[in-house]
Amino acid sequence: MTGTDKVELLGARMRTQRTQMHAARLERRERVLRERIEDLQAELDRQRAGRQELLNVMRNGRNGMSMIGGTFKLLLVGGVAYVLGTKAGRERYDQIVTLVRRTKDDGERKVGELAEAVSA
Repeated sequence: MTGTDKVELLGARMRTQRTQMHAARLERRERVLRERIEDLQAELDRQRAGRQELLNVMRNGRNGMSMIGGTFKLLLVGGVAYVLGTKAGRERYDQIVTLVRRTKDDGERKVGELAEAVSA
């Protein structure tokens, strides 16, 4: 085997290795993209489910449901849809829970004050 043959053989091996590395890199990239697509599809499904539940509550609210109950369900489903539909994380969830508790406590306090005023 001459020196030229060795160089050609070495060049062919290098091209083969480069092609294999490129193919492996493309396979890894494809796998990552497929995983991301699956994650996005799952997120989209959660958002659609939340939206559908919200629409169901809104439709049922017009069929004789009390206004307070319908409003509460609307707020509850809206909050759940928001938390599921975004990646707000634990901090935003805690803010929402605090707001709901504060609103509930304010409502109970106002009912108590009203009851005292009526009895007085």
